[in-house]
Amino acid sequence: MSDFLTIPGCSVEYRGPTETRGSRWFAVIRRGRHRSDCYRASCPFENGAKKAARLAVERFNETIKSESDRWQVLGDPLSMDGGDTYVFPVGPEYLRSSEAWVVR
Repeated sequence: MSDFLTIPGCSVEYRGPTETRGSRWFAVIRRGRHRSDCYRASCPFENGAKKAARLAVERFNETIKSESDRWQVLGDPLSMDGGDTYVFPVGPEYLRSSEAWVVR
């Protein structure tokens, strides 16, 4: 058994010229190796990275039958490269509890 809880992530990447028209945030949640296991979304730069993450979560939730198993963005992102790529923690509400994040 693992000593820590793995929290799912949504990767969000900035693409396009810096802060100009046409730039977009692209988000993906990967649940496996196959293309069908990826839930993708994008939004304009001005909507922000968190909006792209929320859209990807919405796309993932379209496949979930139980309301209690639906995912959400759980917290603030980790910056992977200083500002162009972020990873947001995502998952069901029960992962938000402080106890779930405790490393044992």
